[in-house]
Amino acid sequence: WGGSPDIMAGLPAFVDLAHSSGSAWSPSLRAGFLYANSGDQAVAGGGVRLVQTLATLDLCPLRWSAWNLRVAPCVHGEGGAVDVSGVGVSPARSETRPWLAAGVLGRVRYVAISPFFIEIYGGVDLTLQRDRFFFEPDNTVFRARLVSGYATGALGLTIL
Repeated sequence: WGGSPDIMAGLPAFVDLAHSSGSAWSPSLRAGFLYANSGDQAVAGGGVRLVQTLATLDLCPLRWSAWNLRVAPCVHGEGGAVDVSGVGVSPARSETRPWLAAGVLGRVRYVAISPFFIEIYGGVDLTLQRDRFFFEPDNTVFRARLVSGYATGALGLTIL
């Protein structure tokens, strides 16, 4: 939420490099890619579709483990592009703008059968690039919120 007028569905992919130790100091670095599409959304004066294509980077310095659960707080950053298209308006236009956000997130990982895991994570971001999208002459259909949030899940495989 916050990155579009309504909730967007996305497909994330990532690679996680982690150092495991017996202490809470177990840093990890995750580099990822996210593609999210809002679909057609009705707004005042017509419709809009937003597509985000982002690179993400998470730094998680700490991790706590108990049983098969792992919990980690992280610092999150993302950057890329958002493509916005007018739907059901004339003339329909499309615009691609930069997207930049940073914030915090939390992860909870459950290792059912090693090396496979299930993970849920979510967080809040401060939107650093806040554009306003409008139908001419001046009907604002969307302005990125200052604070946006997200929640998602992942199925994964630990290689090393």
